[in-house]
Amino acid sequence: MSPGVVLGALSLSKLMAELRTLPVDAVVHLGSGRYRPTVLHSYRGYYEDLALDFDMGPPRSATLLIAECCLAIGKWFEGYKGGGYVATVDTAVWAGHWGEANGQAITGLRQVDATTWELVVEEIDP
Repeated sequence: MSPGVVLGALSLSKLMAELRTLPVDAVVHLGSGRYRPTVLHSYRGYYEDLALDFDMGPPRSATLLIAECCLAIGKWFEGYKGGGYVATVDTAVWAGHWGEANGQAITGLRQVDATTWELVVEEIDP
């Protein structure tokens, strides 16, 4: 599968566009488990795509997540089993830990309350 053509998965540019619509004080968590999004890395399922890692910490500011996405554009990412690629604005974004190929794509953004949004995660590649 080539970068940017995963049906349902947001690209870096679409993810950033969604995040930029949020209020300045907005915080974001990942999925209904309310995980904190952390860093981007190569997704094991398709090494030319990215995965947003997560942990059990508090939500992260949308501003910091936008910065993480911006820093990924033009950056070289090493695949889990070797090889690598440079991320572009069209690179698809999944949710997962390093070395994990779980089929869970980031597909949108949903408001939870006045200052909290959830990155919607859906299994699109079982």
